[in-house]
Amino acid sequence: HEAEQMFAMVEDPATWEAPTACQGWTTRDVVGHIVDTTEGYFKAFEAARGWCALRACGVTFFGYRHAIA
Repeated sequence: HEAEQMFAMVEDPATWEAPTACQGWTTRDVVGHIVDTTEGYFKAFEAARGWCALRACGVTFFGYRHAIA
């Protein structure tokens, strides 16, 4: 529901430069921040999946062998 509201809000080009509840931030700023943050989450999730896969294989990191949890 929130995603639908956001998409509806940015569908109109006139809203991109509109002020938001975040003082000094336009809609463009908020959307850019959300996209940037979300991309960071994807990278972190991918790294976590890689870490879990390596850990499941019993890979050693920093002299400590990670056993299957």
